[in-house]
Amino acid sequence: MSAHQHLRAATRAAHDRVDAHFAGYDLAETRQYRDFLLAHAVAFIPAEQAIEDAGGNAIPGFEGSRRSDALLEDLSDLGLKPSQTRTFRALQTWPEVLGSAYVLEGSRLGGAVLVRQVGADLPRRFLSARPPGGHWRAFIAYLDQHLADERAIADATRSALETFALFEPEAIGAGQ
Repeated sequence: MSAHQHLRAATRAAHDRVDAHFAGYDLAETRQYRDFLLAHAVAFIPAEQAIEDAGGNAIPGFEGSRRSDALLEDLSDLGLKPSQTRTFRALQTWPEVLGSAYVLEGSRLGGAVLVRQVGADLPRRFLSARPPGGHWRAFIAYLDQHLADERAIADATRSALETFALFEPEAIGAGQ
């Protein structure tokens, strides 16, 4: 099993919980969309910063594709800013960086689906932010190349699960 296949299988339950939680928001309705973006800001901003602080810009395609700025701009357009964000630990190893990046980069795929549900008069920079075509496949190939042993895959998996946990409803409620 490849590294990315292992990550997908090992994080499936966490991914499903987060998807189920965010599926409860009506993104066409302004108030719920605002709440959706605020909930993402609580978790997304510290996770993206931790990846960047640990050298994540070295991941091909990651540099210049920061989405926290787009999220903050969308919130600003709605007259909001996050009152607080969660704290995310410093990532210590390259596999940890890749595990967390797996979650955030994978969320782009979900964003491509969700952006179609956003009300026509609402900002959508965060959900529509896309790197150049083929980015996901290149990222997966990079994961498979750099998570070459069981320990690296285990570290990446733990980090991915911790990143998903930031988005869990209990974690989000604790961060606001």
